[in-house]
Parts: sequence; C-alpha cells; structure tokens
Amino acid sequence: MALSEQELLEYACEQFENGRYDAALEAFILAYTKEYEQEWVLENVYNCYMAGNEAEFQKNYELWNTGEKPAYEELTLDFVPYREGEYYVYDKKIQSFRGIFSMDSVKNAVRQEDFQWLEFSALAAAIDWDWSNLPGILKEAGFHRVYAVCQDMNRCASYFKIPELAEYAGNIMLFSSMEAFQHYFHEHTSVYLPKICTGMEDGKKTLLEILNKEHEYRLTPEGRNTDNVLLTIAIPTYHRGNLVLERMKNLLPMSYDAEIEIAVSKNGTELYQEEYRQVSQIADARMVYYDHERALWPTENWRYAVEMSHGKYVLFVSDEDDVVTESLEHYLKVLNEHPELNVVRAKTVLQYCHISSRSYKKKGLDAFLNFFMWQNYLSGLIVRREDFIEENFAHLDKFSDNVFYKNYPHEWWCAVLSRKGDNLVEPKILIWERNQDDYKDELASLPNYSTYEARMQQFDGIVGFLHWFMDGDAEGAMFGLESAIYKTVYYMGLTRKMGHDSEREHFEEWVERFSIKVKNMVDDFGMNEEQKAAVLEFLEEQCFNAREKAGI
Repeated sequence: MALSEQELLEYACEQFENGRYDAALEAFILAYTKEYEQEWVLENVYNCYMAGNEAEFQKNYELWNTGEKPAYEELTLDFVPYREGEYYVYDKKIQSFRGIFSMDSVKNAVRQEDFQWLEFSALAAAIDWDWSNLPGILKEAGFHRVYAVCQDMNRCASYFKIPELAEYAGNIMLFSSMEAFQHYFHEHTSVYLPKICTGMEDGKKTLLEILNKEHEYRLTPEGRNTDNVLLTIAIPTYHRGNLVLERMKNLLPMSYDAEIEIAVSKNGTELYQEEYRQVSQIADARMVYYDHERALWPTENWRYAVEMSHGKYVLFVSDEDDVVTESLEHYLKVLNEHPELNVVRAKTVLQYCHISSRSYKKKGLDAFLNFFMWQNYLSGLIVRREDFIEENFAHLDKFSDNVFYKNYPHEWWCAVLSRKGDNLVEPKILIWERNQDDYKDELASLPNYSTYEARMQQFDGIVGFLHWFMDGDAEGAMFGLESAIYKTVYYMGLTRKMGHDSEREHFEEWVERFSIKVKNMVDDFGMNEEQKAAVLEFLEEQCFNAREKAGI
C-alpha cells in the first residue's frame, strides 16, 4: 500500500535517524515532488546533505578557470550528494529536482569511433546545457580539449562544482554563443582549432562553418601565428623542385595550421628552378621557403632546415618522401605529452618497417644505444629544435674527412642529443618513402657506399667517432663497438645477399679482414679485460653467424 505524503516524510526522517542516508534522501525528494511540505523538506535536505559540502563545491568551481565563467552566486543548479559519485540535481530557477547525475555514466561511456582517431586535436561541441545527457563529451575531456557552445551558461557551468568532474572540467572551455566561440579563435590565432564537431545538428553545422572559415584565415599572412608551432615539417632539397611540388600536394590539404609548419630549404641553382619558383609562390602562410642561391653541402642544408623553422620540434623529410598526414595526430600527441623528448625515430614504410614496438629511453647511455647505428635514413627523424640549435652542429664539420660523418652526420647529432634528453622509437608509420621499384633500379648496381671496402672505411669512421664521443668512457665504448660490429657485419652480409659477391670466398675474406681489424684496435679504448673479452666474444658470434648464413 502506498504511503501518504505525511507517512513518506515520517519514513524519511526515520531512515535518516537510523543512518540510512541514501534511503532517507530518496524519500525526502519523493515527498518534495509530491509537493508536500516543500519548503521544510528542501531546508532539511540542504541542512543535512549540503551544509558540509558547500565549501568544497565552491572551492572546486573557483579552481575551474577557463572560458566564460558565471559568478558562483549566479549558478542555477545545486548537487545533493547521494551515493558515491552520484548527485541529485536541484534546479533553483524552477525549484525542482531534475534527476540524478552519475559519474559512472561518464566513466562507462563508449567513445565514438570518430573521436578515437582524435589523439591530439580538440573537440568542438554545440550543446544545450545538461551534462547528464552528454557523458560521452565529458569523457572526451579526459583525453583532450573540448570547446563547448551552450545555450544556458548558468546551468551548464553549474556542473563544474562537482569534485569528481575536476579532471574533466579543466579541459572544457564554455562559450555562451557562436559569436563568442568564433571571436575567441579569431583573436587567439596561436590556439589550435578543434578538428571534430559534435552535439546538436544545427550547431554542428555552424561550428564547422566557423572552423573552416578560421582555418582559411590562418593560412593568410594576417592570420598566421607561429608562437605555438609544435612541429615543423622540414624539407631540405637539392635540384628536385619537381619533387617538392609533389610533396605539397600531400601537405597543403592538411587541416592543421597554428600547430604545423612546412619549411623548405632549397639547395642548388641549376635544375628544376621553375618548379622551385612555383613552390616559393604558394599562397599558404604555413610555408616557410628559403633559397640559399648557392650550392651547399647536404649537411649544411639539413641544418638550415632546422634553423629556419619555428616549431618546437622539427621532422626531417626527404623531398622524395611523403608524410602520412593521418599519423600526425598521434605524433603531435606524443610530442605534446613528452616534453622531455628531444629525439624521435618514427616508423616508415620501407627503411624502418622493422619497428614493431615502442622503445623509450632516458637520456644518457640508454638513449644513445637506442639510436646508435640505426639512423641510416633521415626521413622520419624528429629533433627538438632548441637543443639542436644550442649544439651548433656546424662545429662537427671538422670531421668532414671521417667517412662515417660524411655519410651519416645525423648519427652524430642523435648521439650528442642523447646526452640532453630522452629519445623514442615509435611504431606508427609516419613516412611513405618513394616507390619500391625505384630502389630496385638503384640496387641493380652496387652504390659506392655499400661495397665491402666502403663498409670497412665506415667502420674506421665509427671507431674515430667513438673515441671522440666516449672520451674515455670504457663501458660506453664497449656497447658502442658492439653496435658497430653488428651493423657492419649485417651490411656486409646484405651486400653479398644482393648478389654483388661473385665468389663466396670473397665474402669470407672480408669478414676475416674485419675480424682482424677489430682485434687490433680493441685495446685502444681503455677497456678492462672483462669488457674486451665481451667485445671479442660478440665479434666472434657475429662473424660465425654471418659465415653460417652464407653457407661457408
């Protein structure tokens, strides 16, 4: 039998006195909705459930400091603690309870597929005001920035009193109108534009129109802002203006603006000059183009590509390779979340297709070994610009006679940078190299840097590098030598495998010569007997494996 209003109220008081506060609150609110002794019921609910929590609600709200923010006294909704993470919502404006807000609805919300690819960029939402009906958007604020245009600021902002919402609220910025939303992004051109719109259909359409308009504005000189560029895509180029034009077809349609830059550093004055002129005339303010009007050493041009950039990080890309632009969301997130990184090696379709898992190493020897002898290809290498500039790598040109430096200066850069910051090998493809068929033609005749003799000369250069870089660090030299031994033997085996060895004995002869070379120089690094023994044992193992693979 249903209780009368008076019996319901008596039941509520009895439950409260017996410490069954959840049941008591349910009964109090039911009595209120039946319009029985509403003033008395509401006063008691506030005294019994709100009085001890009001200071925390206000403190939490004051900590939220983003977007348009009504004064605390203007907020329309109050939240009565019910169960853990659950609150009855009371609307002071209409003097009515609006149901229950539950944090479980946020935590258990299933992320939309469209949102999941959005690893870095912000989300724009057109909403009414009721976050109870928007748990998915709240959950997204746990991953990235959310810019919300709401129809009722006083109700919408009220939710940010709730302590459990603090981790989400800090990533939410509210606007009272579409005009305010557009004005913010038009005036703050260094703030990254959201990439996805959601919420009410008419509002989504308007948001998308605004964002497209602001993006176009940011591609003009007037709208360009380089204060907050996170990543520069740097393209050092030599006599291949035709290829640079092809790269632009891939890069210019990107929806990024303030977070991205494209820097072209032109080397040479002879070939494809008309195509270079066309690149220089591209009307896109994200482009930074510099013509040195002379011939440069490749290493010099690579350095210029960094120096002319504005990004916190610089991604090297050959003028013959494309950036997989869909992967930029991931890499921008990685760089933004790990400011301690100063070098990243991204996976590529061909040269670094073997990367299958993440390898994060702290600065020092671990970071050095994570990269050493693996940077044979420049595309996909990301460096922190400030560290790169501070090192003034031009001073390494004194090693121009070193074959290892001449062919792989970026190995030296990565080694030096490993002392200043952490580094990362990342398994998401970022670079699509030129067509594999092009490599087949190149490999038909052995490149001069891939002969057995060239590999031996490169090893000599590596030894010279280790003496300079390790400067008496015997342990570091030991690990560095092992990396160099492995890579040299591997490349010698690759030369034979590619069919450039007319006789098996020829390969065996070079392996033996390499073994003797290592044994003769291992004493020069000041290693103790245990360390030398480890290097020589590693040498014998690698040479044995190479002969076995060759069937010798």
